[in-house]
Amino acid sequence: MVKSKTRVSGGFRTLTGAQMFLAIRGYISTIRKNSLRAATELRNALLGDPWTPTVAA
Repeated sequence: MVKSKTRVSGGFRTLTGAQMFLAIRGYISTIRKNSLRAATELRNALLGDPWTPTVAA
């Protein structure tokens, strides 16, 4: 995905921008793997209530 993102848009301007993109992409991937809706959970995260996986005891 990063490779195609670089080709399509000409690359990331900063290392920080690339790190933010990958963090958001990873969060969405984790949400989808847990059968949750990405848009809803992104909204919740932006409102200060991010989803976190439960810890198995």
